[in-house]
Amino acid sequence: MSIPERTLTPEVAEDWIREVLRQGPEGAHLTVSGSCMEPSLKEGSRITLRPFDGVVRVGDVVLVRTVAGLRLHRVLLRLGDRIRTKGDQGTYLDPSSPLSAIIGVCEANEARVALLIRAIRSLGHLVARPRAVSGRGDGAHARLLP
Repeated sequence: MSIPERTLTPEVAEDWIREVLRQGPEGAHLTVSGSCMEPSLKEGSRITLRPFDGVVRVGDVVLVRTVAGLRLHRVLLRLGDRIRTKGDQGTYLDPSSPLSAIIGVCEANEARVALLIRAIRSLGHLVARPRAVSGRGDGAHARLLP
């Protein structure tokens, strides 16, 4: 029996994902919901999430707990023990999060340089923000600004 994904609260989903990550080295296999990470992660894509081991770099895609729930977004800035993330198609940065809010890191299928290029392109969406067209990315970001 499977529980439809949409019925889970963010807290229950987080607990479940953390438990799966604790149980085995193969990680958690999840399905992407939303279009904010296109084209690198399309809605419906399957990803492998590895446990967060304390190492995160700019360009990595992480599952992070935010005030608005769980987000699978790219790390664009890291300052000490805090990160700023954003969906590649989003027009706003997520609020600053402590490293402890990272649940897992998406297994990268791209070279490190490709991840950095995606991070730079994602930052470019911040510059283009006034011309942004609604319908792509995550509109909730506007409400998450610090």
